[in-house]
Amino acid sequence: MAAAFFSLAALCLAEALRPPSSPLQAAPQAAPQALSGEVERGSFVAGVLSAGIASSAAASVAEPSASGISRSVDKEVARKILQIERLNVDSNSNGDKAKHLPQVRVAGDKVECFVPHVMDPVKPHFIEYIWLKDDDTDFIFAAKKFEPTDPSPPTIVAKAKPGASVTPYAYCNLHGLWIGDTEQT
Repeated sequence: MAAAFFSLAALCLAEALRPPSSPLQAAPQAAPQALSGEVERGSFVAGVLSAGIASSAAASVAEPSASGISRSVDKEVARKILQIERLNVDSNSNGDKAKHLPQVRVAGDKVECFVPHVMDPVKPHFIEYIWLKDDDTDFIFAAKKFEPTDPSPPTIVAKAKPGASVTPYAYCNLHGLWIGDTEQT
């Protein structure tokens, strides 16, 4: 009886330490019968853990979706904006509101967004991204990345569909995410 127990323990340990044959094993393989019942194999547990790690790593990378961001927005800019939106839950709370809050001017279908912020390459302290989102559809239709040497105030101009609810967003390299007031076109 003791020999069967040690053989089973050795088998389970060997299986637990063996790397899975594939990172995504869908079902446990048949385990040998031992004493009073079946024992799960370590490779299945390792496979499940590997699958969980692989899927969470893949999910942590924000990928622009065709339905959520305009094709005219650079993919790297879109990826960074999605990460900013996901990670910055505390918007409009760090820094001077008068210098960071993005503002919108609407003239027909033309939307101009600017942030009354000085672009300072010496510190550096600057607005890194500005984007415009249609709140009705959650669609980012314009976005731009800025450098500290760009002229002040950072500004973007875009066309919006008539009747859209447009919200401006800005990201300061020191003071985080700022969300302006929604305007109708």
